[in-house]
Parts: sequence; structure tokens; C-alpha cells
Amino acid sequence: MENTLDSKIIRCRYGSEDKVIKDYSCFGWTIASKTLLNRFGNPLPVDARISEDDKREKCSWELTFKRFVTPDKAQKLYLLENEYDSLTIANTSFGRGRITGAVFLTLASIVSFITYGSSFYRTTNEFEATTTLTTMFLIFGLAFAGGLAAVLVPGILRVSKAVKQNEETEKARKEILKKARKIIEEE
Repeated sequence: MENTLDSKIIRCRYGSEDKVIKDYSCFGWTIASKTLLNRFGNPLPVDARISEDDKREKCSWELTFKRFVTPDKAQKLYLLENEYDSLTIANTSFGRGRITGAVFLTLASIVSFITYGSSFYRTTNEFEATTTLTTMFLIFGLAFAGGLAAVLVPGILRVSKAVKQNEETEKARKEILKKARKIIEEE
């Protein structure tokens, strides 16, 4: 059976191009061209002066690959590529909403404690004011700790679950790459 020439274009984030090239080489792809794109998807001029930080934040690569394999191998590799591409990495960020909630909860507790605490020091009986203030401090402290735990614990659990899921995804991807290498190497 005669070999056929296939081509493929993949866009990836700036900084991840080496991993993409390495992974897709396992499917028989070789890099034909590499084009740096701005955030709008337009090619950047060769003489563009952009800092590394801006490139990481705003740019991506358009990678053009070519592959010269038999149609039988191409079909097997195509199925493995689809399986590989369907395995996505989960987001492991903690979440801005949780951090904002924790900050708001802290500020609300401090303001409430100061507001109610200052009203009790206006009483004439110092012992009663101190006792009430201490009790109030414990109540607000427990409410704050409980609220903070309610905001933070689910975030921590979500991140932990996402990290485990990503480890399993990486294992599955490595297995797919092994299978693809075997197909490429068989005669």
C-alpha cells in the first residue's frame, strides 16, 4: 500500500509548543512550519518587539504538521489522536470567587465585631461589658471560622479532585502515545 501525505494545523499556547511537537511526533507528524500569532490570531511580524511575558500572556503558535504514512496506519493513528485530543486537563485554580468570599467574610466579621463591641463598652458596668464582649468575640470568631471553612474547604476539595483527575488523564495520554509509537514503528 502506498503512503499518503497528510497535513494538520494545531494552535497552542506560547511556551507549550515543544510538548505539542513532541507528543504529535508520536503519531507520525513532523513539524512543517511554526507561526507566532497575536491574541487576535494574526501572524506577528518577524521584527515585532514583544517581551517574553507578553508572549506568554497574549500569543500562541500555529503549528503546521505533515505526515507520510499508509492509509491503514493513518486510520489507526487518527482514532488514537481523537482519543488523545478528547482527554482534557481540568482547571486546578482555587477560584477567585472563593478568595473574594473569604475576604468579604473577614471584613464583615471585623466590622460587626467593632460595631457591636463598641456599643457594649458604653455601659456603666465594666464587668458586664467585658463578659459580653468576650462572649461576642467567641460567637463572631466561631461564625467567622465556620464561614471561612464553608468557603475554603469546597475549594480545596475541588482542587484536590482536579489534580487527581489530571494525573489519571496524563497516564491515559501516555498510554495512547505508546500505542501510536508502536503503530508508527511496525512495518
